[in-house]
Amino acid sequence: MLTELKQKVLALFSNAATQTYLSLLVFALLMVGEACAQEKSSNQWEYDFLVYLWGTTLQGTTVTGDDITVNFDTIIKNLDFAAMGTFSARKNKFSMVSDVIYLNLGDTIKTDGEVLGRPVSSELDMGLSSWVINFGAGYNLIDDGKTSST
Repeated sequence: MLTELKQKVLALFSNAATQTYLSLLVFALLMVGEACAQEKSSNQWEYDFLVYLWGTTLQGTTVTGDDITVNFDTIIKNLDFAAMGTFSARKNKFSMVSDVIYLNLGDTIKTDGEVLGRPVSSELDMGLSSWVINFGAGYNLIDDGKTSST
């Protein structure tokens, strides 16, 4: 019974999703790159924005002790939306950085069967939404003139 459930859960994340691939491709083509910083004096704020892609897997253990692993290609197939980016700002000796990751996965499994000789239909909607937000700030205590911020 648990093996069957595990197989259904893993099958949920292995269905082909052409629209997801196309959405990811369009998003990557539009967003990949880094904003070019212009020459500024040290008294002006300098800003950078970077969009990136990070590949990962999801791993976990069920309450019954079964291990579940969802690989990166399976995540891509079931991706509804994802965004990853870093924003930084610098002025004189002060600096700030923020990194944001958003992930939204989902799929639906529909099954038909029989229970006690009667037809039964079921539908299982599964989803995962996740945010990771990091923020940092700094102050340059030592400036030996050997490095430049470009």
